[in-house]
Amino acid sequence: MAQWWNWLTRRTQNPWDVILLGSNPSWATKNKNGQSCFYFFLMPMNIEKRIRSMMTERKECLNCPLYGHQTVILEQLYDNKKNCDVLFYGINPGKQEAKYNRPFIGPSGKLLRSKIIDAGLCNFNVAFTNAILCSTPNEKDIPNVEICISHCKGLTREITKMIKPKIFVPVGQNSTTVLFGIEGKISYLSGKIIKKGKHSIIPIIHPASAIYNRNGPAAEILQQSLENIKKELENGLHS
Repeated sequence: MAQWWNWLTRRTQNPWDVILLGSNPSWATKNKNGQSCFYFFLMPMNIEKRIRSMMTERKECLNCPLYGHQTVILEQLYDNKKNCDVLFYGINPGKQEAKYNRPFIGPSGKLLRSKIIDAGLCNFNVAFTNAILCSTPNEKDIPNVEICISHCKGLTREITKMIKPKIFVPVGQNSTTVLFGIEGKISYLSGKIIKKGKHSIIPIIHPASAIYNRNGPAAEILQQSLENIKKELENGLHS
């Protein structure tokens, strides 16, 4: 067991390079060489337990139209002893996320993860969560987005307090506008650095845009936006 653990921890110093052998689950991503990859992730149980215990007691959760739905809290792709560099924020988990209890592993999430690798963000501490922690089959199935986000606000605030992200990345138009109150078209805002107090916010275009419009500019905008995030982090290291 100790030998296996030593091998795994050595192998996952760069957790983006672990290769899946003999299986290809639906949430696997492909690297540039076409190999199936998964991410070895560490989720401190104090975060999971803390948020879930809060959910059983909060009246906002008990009164929420999504109460009782499968919840997906957080995934951290880094050494959890360090603070988070980049926190990607979606609206809420979907079918795949609920099935595997991991955010951003549906078709859009898999594309985003592969683009994160291509942009060179795998050397930074990356995390994923959602503004609404309870799942629905599709975003359009959320009964009232604004109300559900407001019900989850105390929980998402607690998550960010514990992992202390340097950069917030709202994914898509709704996350940018509804959650962060940033107005404007996401195709224009994507990759731009917006300062709010001590925090940096860099919205990105939703990966679904690149999936549904393969011949359009969305994939290039997404890639450039992620590269801008990397530059901002590197600038922070040298400032």
